[in-house]
Amino acid sequence: MSEHRVDGWQNLLTGYGVRGIDKRMSTEFVGAQRLSEAIQTNMFTGDGFAQRIISLPVDDMVREWFRIEGDTEGLILDALKALQAKACITRALKWARLYGGAVVVMGIDDGGELAQPLNENNIRNVDFLRVYDRYRVSRHKEYMTPESPKYGQVEQYMVSPCSGTPYYVHESRILIFDGIDVPDSVRQNNNGWGDSVLQAIYPRIRGLGEAYGNIETIISEFIIGKLTIKNLGELLATGQESLVHSRLSQIDLSKHVINSILLDESETFDRVSATVSGLEKLMGLLVQACSAVTGIPVTLLIGESPAGLQATGASDIRLYYDAIAADQETILRPSLEKLAKYIMLSKEGPTGGKEIDGWAIEFNSLWQQTEKELAETRKITAETDGIYITNGVLLPEEVAASRFGGNKYSAETELMIERTMPTIEDGENA
Repeated sequence: MSEHRVDGWQNLLTGYGVRGIDKRMSTEFVGAQRLSEAIQTNMFTGDGFAQRIISLPVDDMVREWFRIEGDTEGLILDALKALQAKACITRALKWARLYGGAVVVMGIDDGGELAQPLNENNIRNVDFLRVYDRYRVSRHKEYMTPESPKYGQVEQYMVSPCSGTPYYVHESRILIFDGIDVPDSVRQNNNGWGDSVLQAIYPRIRGLGEAYGNIETIISEFIIGKLTIKNLGELLATGQESLVHSRLSQIDLSKHVINSILLDESETFDRVSATVSGLEKLMGLLVQACSAVTGIPVTLLIGESPAGLQATGASDIRLYYDAIAADQETILRPSLEKLAKYIMLSKEGPTGGKEIDGWAIEFNSLWQQTEKELAETRKITAETDGIYITNGVLLPEEVAASRFGGNKYSAETELMIERTMPTIEDGENA
């Protein structure tokens, strides 16, 4: 008796939806192979597409860096620069995408050991930052008190450098960058870490790589010479392959010497060209598939200008930048705030151990206007300012201070005097 579906359409006469008759019913998803550390490393170092997929979003995430509101003199940014924080965090983000996780160990001088909880009230300085991928870091100790908000989280890690002695670090001294979020069952198999970005997109990258490899083969064999030799089958059957090879060598030699081919009257030679019609469209579909699973626009993934009427690719790039901005908030901000806070709490640091009042991290815009766009924006702003001044909404001094009072031009307007809106009673009394 045939097995019947109970969650979809069936037609017993046509076999639609009936397992054993409808071929579609035999299609099911089979999990892809789990990528090992060696495969992940080899893909990053040996495949240009894989390396670009890992690196491009990270480079864009940190490209314009950030500013700290309240730090008017840039003291914290200078301290971060001295620690090479941008390079370290960039590296950690890339390893997190490649391997499924990475950490930055903060060398904080608070009088305690690396394995002990950080004493925020006794921070003297932040001395160094070290980056390790998740294969160099293992869970050593967890918070085991059920009432604790950190229950089940890692309390202490063991770091095993590629060269050097393993050591323990308390989680308060570490900046953690996780991989792609996965169910707890998968995370358990990953020793508590997320997945590599390459894990889910591996079939698409493999297909694209194979396609480009096949194109190289087609190019190398684009024109093939076809030689017809009389009684070839008989020669081969009687063990006279050496005569055939010798004849081919003679023909090839004559072609090189006199740019002509010498043939017997019973032989013929012509060239057969391969056809590549439609190949470009098929390759385009493969590239689009990679773009879809990575979230990287085709214009950025392969550096190809968009085709079509009035095509700019600007909308795709803006959506991509919106996704990058979201990652900045969820992935980058917590670690940057933690590091910036410890620098401010450092007694030997730039602020003398005191947090700046109302400080906040603000990421700089990823979308940078061209010189023409900047000029047009300023022109529109100037025209608007003129209307406001003419109608008494703004004072000329307010516009001048807002636009040119700082270190650079600003389109934001700050009022110098407090304004009150007239009420209905005021109008009636007038």
